[in-house]
Parts: sequence; C-alpha cells; structure tokens
Amino acid sequence: MQFSDQELLQEYLRRFGGKKFESLEDLITSVEGMGLTTATPLQRAIYRVADGKPLGELAEDPNVAQGLGLSLKALQSYANEAPRELIVLSGIRTAKSLMAAAIAIWSSQTCDVEHLRAGEIPRYSIISINKDLANVVMSHIMGSILASP
Repeated sequence: MQFSDQELLQEYLRRFGGKKFESLEDLITSVEGMGLTTATPLQRAIYRVADGKPLGELAEDPNVAQGLGLSLKALQSYANEAPRELIVLSGIRTAKSLMAAAIAIWSSQTCDVEHLRAGEIPRYSIISINKDLANVVMSHIMGSILASP
C-alpha cells in the first residue's frame, strides 16, 4: 500500500502529535513511539551517540565501551556531538532497521525548516542496497505509526 507524503504526515501528527519525545532514545524505547522497551545498554548508547546526547550512566559500562570499540577511558571522555555519519555493524535482529526508521522520524521532526517554503514537507531519504531492504525501514515507520495509540 502506498501513502502520499501528506497522508504520512497527517497520520503521524494524528497519532504522535500529542506526545513530545525528549530524544531519539525516548522515541525508540517509548511505548508511544517505536516500542523497543527491551533496548540493551549498548543500543541505548548508540541512540545517544546518534542524537549527540550525553552517555550518562552508560559511559561507565565496559560492555558499552567494548561494543563501541573504545576504551572505558575514551568512552568517558566522549564528546556529546552528533556524528555526521554513523555506521552500525552488528548481527541480524539487533534493531538496526528500527533505529534507521526512528532516526528518519526524529530527523524530520527536529530539523531546521526555516529555509523551506510554505507547504514544503521535510523529507528524509531511506535508501539501501535494494528496494526491498529500504521497504523494511519504511514498514517500521508505518507499523509504528499505525500501531500507536
């Protein structure tokens, strides 16, 4: 089923309009958002890195340091700045596509839109090595929107 940009935006606003997510991590792990309530500390650290947020208590976790390929000391001195590019290499069934979907939603809702003309909708490209894999991310977006209260 294909949805127009306007239909997607209207459905998103109808379903998520009343909830203000505090961060990418909140969007992904909230029941009202993407619903990943079982996110591991490493997953939560990746969401914070992607969002440029402080790691907080996760900066003390040696498993997070190892998962990010850093020493514990390097992790503790992590600069809270969102990366221009983020590459997540992990096994299957680790919520990479879900994270990509959440980042697309988060980015479209937190980007600077002052340069857009009236009626222009912020867009976020979802690409992959083939259309089927890109559709997985789109399905996460639509599934979360359609399943939300």
